[in-house]
Amino acid sequence: MSRWPSFVWFLIAVGSLFAIAGVGSGWEPAAVIAGIVGVLAGAGLSLYVARRRGRRLPRSRSVSWLLPSIALFYAVAAATALAAGGGYEVVALAAALIPLAAGAMLLATTRTRTGGEAGTRRDDDARRRR
Repeated sequence: MSRWPSFVWFLIAVGSLFAIAGVGSGWEPAAVIAGIVGVLAGAGLSLYVARRRGRRLPRSRSVSWLLPSIALFYAVAAATALAAGGGYEVVALAAALIPLAAGAMLLATTRTRTGGEAGTRRDDDARRRR
């Protein structure tokens, strides 16, 4: 986990830049496709890291609502955009990827900071404060 967040955010940042550059400079399909692939890879990797199973990674009950609530918010935004017309529902769903990746990385960090032996909980920060 200590190496993944920076790589995930690099994928998302570069993907976002490519997508913006591809759309902003007329229409460059290669840049847009590279941007979409980068953002999708970063979001997928963050979801994998957040939801993976491990002996030392307990299920986090305190933030388990985070990912479904982000998805629900952007689904409502996409439904509203669909009702308004104009084709913005795809943009609303694409915009969901970055906050969803951020929430997944928060969930992954929470799980790694509280995982103990055989799924028990421990708090790394409490040990450092002693």
